[in-house]
Amino acid sequence: MSINILALETSSPLVGELSNQSYIGETEGGILTSESDKKTPPPTPSRKGRGEEKKIFKMRKFYICISLLLAPWHNACAEDLITIPSHPSVAITSNFNGASLSIFGAIERGQYTPRNTEYDVVVAVHGPEKSVSIAEKKAFGIFYINGKPQDFTNVPSYLAYISNRPIADFATPQVRSKLQLGLDFVPFTPVSPTVTHTAEYKNALIRLNKQDGLFVELTDGVQFFTPTLFRTQVTLPDNAAAGVYAVDTYVFSAGQMVGRNQNYFHLYKVGFEQWLFNAAQEEPVVYGLSSIVLALFMGWFGAVTFRRG
Repeated sequence: MSINILALETSSPLVGELSNQSYIGETEGGILTSESDKKTPPPTPSRKGRGEEKKIFKMRKFYICISLLLAPWHNACAEDLITIPSHPSVAITSNFNGASLSIFGAIERGQYTPRNTEYDVVVAVHGPEKSVSIAEKKAFGIFYINGKPQDFTNVPSYLAYISNRPIADFATPQVRSKLQLGLDFVPFTPVSPTVTHTAEYKNALIRLNKQDGLFVELTDGVQFFTPTLFRTQVTLPDNAAAGVYAVDTYVFSAGQMVGRNQNYFHLYKVGFEQWLFNAAQEEPVVYGLSSIVLALFMGWFGAVTFRRG
């Protein structure tokens, strides 16, 4: 191998620092090394060190080969899911009496998925979370009083599970518990489980929200136009809370989840209702004083207007 000595002589400030320094270059490989690097070669690894390096190198090659082999199979077996809500936002006005929006979805089969594969779809809608207190009414003579309440946190203000058929027909209890599919599998956790029979309070929480239309389970709410195109409708009651709603769509095939996607839509207040809400949240003192002044004025105005004589 031929070696060339390159000496740099220049008046440039940048290159001038390299003046009077020799650089060694391998003409065949095009690699430049300093004179000091040539004089002090790196230490030769021991036989044990070489064996460990070869072992690590072989392990890396093994993992790379496994990843390359599994990547096409993973992409071929997984189904791509595309969903979109018909309305990204819903306004709450003074005459708001509920709203409905549609969720459209398309399933793209995997590369090696049979054409006759049938799918099941579950659409889960979660509203903003809140804290809820549940108390049992107890008879006290001719009156009923509330007993010791049980507080729950992180309770969705709206919760809906919509599927093309009963979820239990295509998903095992283990899968439903892991994905929290169904009201029975949602872990409503009490703040401090000091009240006995917590399960009864949880059942009461579900029952009361069902009566108000805030907890929904529909087993025939997903409509398939083709084996891979579907639509479902989400109905919000007039007492739905404002905030961001998450829409999680799950696709199952032969009892296994093969696709999942998530979307959001926003339920917000507009007009005078929004102004009152913002005033109460941002300026509570001013809001309270204004309410008192307005109440006094309305009382005085009514007394003057309708006084006799």
